[in-house]
Amino acid sequence: MNFHRFKKIASEVAKTVASNKSGATNTTINRVAKMADSLLNSKVENMDFANINVDKISYYTKAAFTDNPGELDFSLQEVFKLRACKEQAPDEFYKTAMNDKQFLLFGDTNHTDTDLHEFFYSKENRERLVEMGVKHVFLEVEPEYQDIISACAEGTLDADAFIEAMAKRKEEVNPEIAKQAKKMHNPIAEQQKDVVRSQVKALQYWHKNGVKVHCPDDRSNLKDALPIVYKSYEMLFNALSYAQERGAEKPIVNQRIIISYLFNSVVGDASSERKPKRPISMDNQELNPADFQNFMDKRMSDDVKLAQTISNLADGEASAILFGAGHGHRKNGLGDLIGADKVLRIDLHSKAEHFAEKGTMFQRESTKGYSQSDFVHILEDNKVYKTKGFKI
Repeated sequence: MNFHRFKKIASEVAKTVASNKSGATNTTINRVAKMADSLLNSKVENMDFANINVDKISYYTKAAFTDNPGELDFSLQEVFKLRACKEQAPDEFYKTAMNDKQFLLFGDTNHTDTDLHEFFYSKENRERLVEMGVKHVFLEVEPEYQDIISACAEGTLDADAFIEAMAKRKEEVNPEIAKQAKKMHNPIAEQQKDVVRSQVKALQYWHKNGVKVHCPDDRSNLKDALPIVYKSYEMLFNALSYAQERGAEKPIVNQRIIISYLFNSVVGDASSERKPKRPISMDNQELNPADFQNFMDKRMSDDVKLAQTISNLADGEASAILFGAGHGHRKNGLGDLIGADKVLRIDLHSKAEHFAEKGTMFQRESTKGYSQSDFVHILEDNKVYKTKGFKI
């Protein structure tokens, strides 16, 4: 390991952040500077490894200075570890997946990766769930939209009418949030519309085959905190746009993209080719990470009520659940609350490299009470890997 090179990079980071005159207070930028200063103040010959994570310093500095933020910085070792796990072809795996389980909990590992929902609603998967005897599908959607979902399933709404009805209902349920959403630039809007078209086909196929689709995600006690989420999404979408500006074809949000976007938003001059076309606004620079964390803690605490709702609606019948993976990634999370003996947790990733992306790995390591899913389905590999007991 060339520590002198790390100190040189750290010096560049610290100098650049120190010269920033925009007044940005974003935590990620400050973290980069703090890590750089820690490295600069350490003695190369006697580095305090207990307090300095060289891998993280390397990750943050490379992310800040990269010319291609959409390029994944992943651990090849982690990919090898994953692919060394017991594997099965999806057809073989899902054929017996519910032999002794009532619920399949599909974890959406990245809400900006539309391939995950595209898979869930695909002809292959919608037919497979019916063949497996699934009678209920639970979506991460609020009850206020249940009548629209049901009408679509019954065939009274086509894809365009469904999209219009959902947008109109959003304006009724939370007009201020809907107003903000309209102003937001969404670089994956067309991809999301493609997913909705697949969703409509799935809803109608399931209805014809006796499968009920439910919207159990009651967020009524979170409405006051929702503006925090939309501000965060505005930043995430702008970061995705920035990755596209820098040449990425189909990026998904990860820490590398966010760090590169934030760093280049607040340093350098406007003429720099690295300056995002939609730099972070002063309003978003003042986002308090603690507020977002408080929202997430409250969001996850709702899993107690959610688990009960799902259990009651399923009434002992075979069911599939599609929710953000964070709901299942915690001890005493949604899977455990429904009943660990009843639930099989399957995380969806479009690529093995997404599972092994270093920022994602750091998040797993730092998440309190993190619990790896039972299986990981890598869409590109067309393989399902048994990851129960997988060591991070």
